[in-house]
Amino acid sequence: MFYALKMLKAISNHKDLIWTLVANDIKGKYFGSFVGFWGSVINPLLLIFIYCLVFSGILKIKFGILGNTGNFAVYLFCGLVPWMGFAETVQRSATVMLDQRALIKRVPFSKEILPFYLTISTFISQIIALMVFILVLVVLRVNLGGFALLLPLLFPLQILFSFGLSLGMASLQVFFRDIGVFLGTFLQIWFFCTPIFYPESLIPDRLMCFMELNPFFHLVRVYREMLLQNSLPNIMSVMYFAIASVLVFFAGCSVFNRVQDKIVDYL
Repeated sequence: MFYALKMLKAISNHKDLIWTLVANDIKGKYFGSFVGFWGSVINPLLLIFIYCLVFSGILKIKFGILGNTGNFAVYLFCGLVPWMGFAETVQRSATVMLDQRALIKRVPFSKEILPFYLTISTFISQIIALMVFILVLVVLRVNLGGFALLLPLLFPLQILFSFGLSLGMASLQVFFRDIGVFLGTFLQIWFFCTPIFYPESLIPDRLMCFMELNPFFHLVRVYREMLLQNSLPNIMSVMYFAIASVLVFFAGCSVFNRVQDKIVDYL
């Protein structure tokens, strides 16, 4: 716990450098290519179109509580928004130490800021996607209600969860280069174990206790409760995700603390 507090202090002391890295990353993402900003909008919309085409169009699968294809698209988008930001953070952070090996060897600085700035940068992309989603809901005349205003309260927990896992992955990838090979598969399995494109009602009772161990199960549930159902989020789900975020953060800090002095030697 002491080192975690020390790490947060180090991040605070390097906030100017972090925001510079975040700004450069966002500029490169949104203004450094032909697609630019629209890529962050088109990508989730394209995924939604593919899932709707496969499940509602080709396979003719109907989810009772979701109704028509349009409702399915909204339901899917609501789950994809937090997931895509998280998955991108973990995948990019896994190789950040290797990608920035020249900087790490040349300039002494707190290496934990590398996965942290990527966490912030990709979270900003998630906010943009969320704004697009809310705009879609307004166009479709979906009643958002006042509970949607509580959504920002989840943002610090999401950042904490993503940063903790990213910090651990970034640290281990330096020593075990094959982690990146399996990371994509692991995230894909995690995606299908989260009710993003299917409702909770389809999960068999005998599996529900295992599915509820998944922190993203609770995060996606809370997102849908506040944005689509206009209801107070499930307090137990919020508490579970909060506890999971703190535990993952401390676990990531512990891994980094054990290996940080050896990172330069293995780069």
